[in-house]
Amino acid sequence: MPTLPDEEIISTPCPLPRSLEFSVGISEKSLFYIITFEEFELLEAFEKLGKNGEKFHIEFDARAPRHLMQIRVYSEMESIELKRFRVKE
Repeated sequence: MPTLPDEEIISTPCPLPRSLEFSVGISEKSLFYIITFEEFELLEAFEKLGKNGEKFHIEFDARAPRHLMQIRVYSEMESIELKRFRVKE
């Protein structure tokens, strides 16, 4: 079951991530991913979805093999799928 951050973390402004690391699974067969974002694509998505002060989210659909991974940034009104990112296992 996914763990969601608390409201204070969600509401705290922070810089755009250049990269993100996470793992899927808890056994010896767990997959560890390092995702590097294309900064301008991510900035454009964040600016578009947050232009009116709306909250938005980023969602990872971690799949194996890694080229099948999907990442989207979305709000209640719109969803933008990111296309220009790199994934390293």
